[in-house]
Amino acid sequence: MAIESDSGAVMTSWGMTESLLRVNFEGQLEPVLATSWEQRDELTWAFTLREDVTFHNGESFNADAVVTAYNYLLQTDTPPRGLEPENITSIEADGDNVVLISTVEPDFLMPNRISGPNFAILAPAAYESSPPDVMGTG
Repeated sequence: MAIESDSGAVMTSWGMTESLLRVNFEGQLEPVLATSWEQRDELTWAFTLREDVTFHNGESFNADAVVTAYNYLLQTDTPPRGLEPENITSIEADGDNVVLISTVEPDFLMPNRISGPNFAILAPAAYESSPPDVMGTG
């Protein structure tokens, strides 16, 4: 099952994986693996992560795990919409619990974009195989 394919939706609906945010039944964004998010400047979004979360394999969930997951998606043949290399200038950790996503142009929809199931975060070890092993937080 490849996270960047339709399998991302299946893994999320089965409760195997989670993304940073999700859209609830009222159409509003709500936190999942992120606790908050803010736009630091017109090109940079900061996502603060939940603490004390682990993946199925025992690895800790942290900013480095999100960076690994999103950089994997950036390099796939069909990255999720909004995370294409033409749109992103960098994805980096700002300490253990904050991820910064910088875009080429202002992207006010970035929090909505990363709420999709294809943005589920897998354990860094998952990306050592192709396709990645399913090692989520769900």
